[in-house]
Amino acid sequence: MDYSKFTLGNGTEIYVVSSPLYTHTLLTVNFYSRSGTENAARTLGSIMLNEGTKEHASSQLIEAEAEKHFGAAIGAGAATKAGLHVSMLSIDVLTRPELTGNENTLEAMAGLMAEMLYRPLIIAGKFNQGYFEVKQQEIGIAVKMEAMNKENKAAHRFMEVALGAESPFAAKATGIPGDVEKISNMEAVWAWERIYETASRRIFAATNLSPESIMRLCSEHFSNLPNICNNTTIGPVPAKNAGTVEEESGFDQSMVYVGFPVAVPETSRERLALRLLNMYIGGYGNARLEDEIRQKRDMAYYARSRLSLETGLLYGVTGVDLANKDTAVEIMTREIRKAAEGKITKGGFNRAKRLLRDTHMRAMHTKSEKLEAIERLVLTGKGDEIESYEDPFKDISYDDVVKAAARIINAPVTYCLLGGKK
Repeated sequence: MDYSKFTLGNGTEIYVVSSPLYTHTLLTVNFYSRSGTENAARTLGSIMLNEGTKEHASSQLIEAEAEKHFGAAIGAGAATKAGLHVSMLSIDVLTRPELTGNENTLEAMAGLMAEMLYRPLIIAGKFNQGYFEVKQQEIGIAVKMEAMNKENKAAHRFMEVALGAESPFAAKATGIPGDVEKISNMEAVWAWERIYETASRRIFAATNLSPESIMRLCSEHFSNLPNICNNTTIGPVPAKNAGTVEEESGFDQSMVYVGFPVAVPETSRERLALRLLNMYIGGYGNARLEDEIRQKRDMAYYARSRLSLETGLLYGVTGVDLANKDTAVEIMTREIRKAAEGKITKGGFNRAKRLLRDTHMRAMHTKSEKLEAIERLVLTGKGDEIESYEDPFKDISYDDVVKAAARIINAPVTYCLLGGKK
């Protein structure tokens, strides 16, 4: 991967991917905090950066300023990633000289982003109250709607059951229903100020310009951010619970999860082999889980597996009628155990490898996904692997996958969100 790394005097690391094929520059500034009970306030405070600065006192004025520069996009948001709360600001700017002429659109947009960071519309310790109430209501509605979705609710509860409710990996960016409504304007301001002053941060950019020009741009606009005391990384937080938990719901279908702890390896090759194993078990439409649950038995629209190297958890998930719940648990448990015992077909391995390589290569042609891949490697302490990440699965063999499968620990945790009729 053609990338460069720089570090500002305040400790901010900058990762730049360059390609002459790009027509735009995507640049994000990400702030990382350990995920927890402050998430809802952090998210609300981060999103309020969109609502104005001292110079552009509304979201409409910020958007109008961006529109002057060939319809550039700018925005602030928040998410949770692998046990971290991430506050982010990003710009996406047309930077082909033959299209933009001599006007330095990127310079102007970086200045607007810096303005949002340094001079947000905070007066007397508060965001604009009218804007705050609108955003608070919008986020609160979104949280309630998410809780009404059976897939989202089951996924969250499974992580709580497998990892413990106090785990940062079980926390949501916006909290649970009711959290956002309890946050005062001043609490949102305090949450953002703590992020600004104490959170670690990194800058990621994908551009057609030279890496050195991005370094100069960031040095000019972001060197005045506070010094970083530590750069947050993610270490494995293993699954700690085993057994079965079932909960009633009013949904029309049951969501079924079966997870197995995985002893997370240190080497890149073994980690890649585990990802390929996950693809074989349930990472695509005709993989083992979907073949057994959907194709052969017509019990579900989908059956997939997921692998979290951050939590050391490999799990299967499907949605079935209540009458088929036990059969789905049995199939997912059996298929994952078979893989752990090395009972992996070579034909299935070859299909999974081909699809995973194709999927990965397509993603690497997308700026945002390429930057997310770099971010994931950096956050997991694997930044030295970035250069070889264009086609990392090429040399992973069948024997590598069988060896990695032995890291699955036979201590399953099952979660069922019950719904539908018998």
